[in-house]
Amino acid sequence: MSLNSSRGIRSIQSDVYDFAIFVCMKATRTNIMLRDDLIKDIMRYSDAKTKREAVDKALENYARMLKLQEFRKLRGKIKWEGDLMKMREGRL
Repeated sequence: MSLNSSRGIRSIQSDVYDFAIFVCMKATRTNIMLRDDLIKDIMRYSDAKTKREAVDKALENYARMLKLQEFRKLRGKIKWEGDLMKMREGRL
């Protein structure tokens, strides 16, 4: 695309800026030291094909575990009122 196009330089800059924000919000690039034995275990026992996939899976599972711990803390603290049998009507 030529800079002399009808869109103009400002529009192109805006597109690049918007793309950069989208990329930054989607993922964060970082350099970390990983224990090879843990990465190999994750890759061996999961369907992860790359180290990046292994780290993503490990982070997803850890985040899920932390959320479940928070839900468990709520046990017995929330009062529920309703008719469970009525809610189940119409279900198989």
